[in-house]
Amino acid sequence: WAWGTNSNGELGDGTTTNRNTAALVPGLDRVVAISAGGWHCLALKADGTVWAWGDNNDNQLGDGTSTDRLSPVQVTGLTNIVAVEAGYLHSLALTAAGGLKAWGLNQAGELGDGTTTSRATPVDVRGLSSGVKGMSAGFFFSVAVTTGGAVKAWGANANGRLGDGTTTYRSQPGDVTGLNGGITAVGAGCWHVLALTSTGGVKAWGGNQSGELGDGTTTDRWTPVDVPSLPSGVTKVVATNYFSLALTASGGAKAWGYGGFGNLGNGTNSTSCPTPVDVQGLTTGVIDLAGGYYSGHAITAAGSYKAWGFNEYGALGTGNTITVNTPTDMASF
Repeated sequence: WAWGTNSNGELGDGTTTNRNTAALVPGLDRVVAISAGGWHCLALKADGTVWAWGDNNDNQLGDGTSTDRLSPVQVTGLTNIVAVEAGYLHSLALTAAGGLKAWGLNQAGELGDGTTTSRATPVDVRGLSSGVKGMSAGFFFSVAVTTGGAVKAWGANANGRLGDGTTTYRSQPGDVTGLNGGITAVGAGCWHVLALTSTGGVKAWGGNQSGELGDGTTTDRWTPVDVPSLPSGVTKVVATNYFSLALTASGGAKAWGYGGFGNLGNGTNSTSCPTPVDVQGLTTGVIDLAGGYYSGHAITAAGSYKAWGFNEYGALGTGNTITVNTPTDMASF
């Protein structure tokens, strides 16, 4: 199901009509994972194939063309895929063998194949043909976690988002300083990255103009720093557009960074919050979190879907286009 802006067919329903309630994406079944990027979406099916729709001007659909698709099309040459990630204008896929594939825009080296040539079909990420357990695609850059718990990053490096102590762009994976083990997951946002440690702690690096690193400052960090005020036992991190989210082991949702559209969910439209705050009404009972363009989304153990933040195009799925600063129930499917 999909909802929100649809100018490039990113809702996959065969139209370019915006929707403020969820609409079924036709022609897909046995879907086991989904990911939404800048203006395109990916779906992974149980048979290990990948399907894509929406904007394709930069080849991010991976079907060998640059034609926008209003309905899902199969990504060329991908089988045995276990995870997908849609970035701003590029895409990643993880194979069952632990290899990483990439396609789409590559002007900053975000595909990691050693070039800056955009690719209309998937290519191998250099040096990561095996041994990868997770990845995240951000704004002109990519991040991966190895099975040994190390973190690799490549692509654009303004604000130090590759975490290697420099601002040098890289067209193939490089080590993130100090993270050679002990990391279980990563989340790439617009200008920053979050990493979850095996002990439930959170590391952060990159752009920090709105406090999205959560270290109490607005100073960019070119290497990872701790998010000090989070309790141990974080189970998921989400880095998005100038703000961050975390899910705690007790089922609570935390948010920090830019909040001018109510996207921190704490009842205010604060322009910046450099340390984590509770998302109002979601201190327990949350089982999953996601972030959109200045919006937060949560699923509760009771099976409800909550959303908050920017809603001009109906991205909250609440049946209207009213921006809200506290979690609001999504309209019924």
